[in-house]
Amino acid sequence: MRENPDEFYRVVSQNAQTDAEREMANIRRERETAEKRIAELESIIRCLYEDRVLGRITVERYESLSSGYEAEEADLKKRIAEMDTAEDEQEARDVLIRQFIADAEKYIDIRVLTPEILRAFIRRIEVSEKEKWHSADCGNDLKIYFTVNRSMEFNVRHKDIATA
Repeated sequence: MRENPDEFYRVVSQNAQTDAEREMANIRRERETAEKRIAELESIIRCLYEDRVLGRITVERYESLSSGYEAEEADLKKRIAEMDTAEDEQEARDVLIRQFIADAEKYIDIRVLTPEILRAFIRRIEVSEKEKWHSADCGNDLKIYFTVNRSMEFNVRHKDIATA
């Protein structure tokens, strides 16, 4: 990592990146399809309105058809908003990974673990109570939340903890 942070970034995000790129391509494709369909629906609704004004279709028929098209259009707009959110989340994940690498570069040769270093990599640690009090065999459950939107769970027994 010290010599090549971009290579480290590639290794850190390799598995997720391929899936994310595939998902982003699918989202973009689906968005294009939805936007085309919305344009078609607008045209259909406009023609339908003209037909109603000119008396070619009845009021009931117009209301029936237009409500179905408008509901479809609303669903498509909602889906496009969801796709925008997914795209923003993917971009935010990429920023977090880059930030993690920048923080990691500051602390390459760690000699002493300080609170500042912990805060750079760990957002929060949750320690659960033991199932059996005063038991050396029953451990505490730990859940560690890292700054790169990841969490890990551990079960730590007191006899496994080495003290300085």
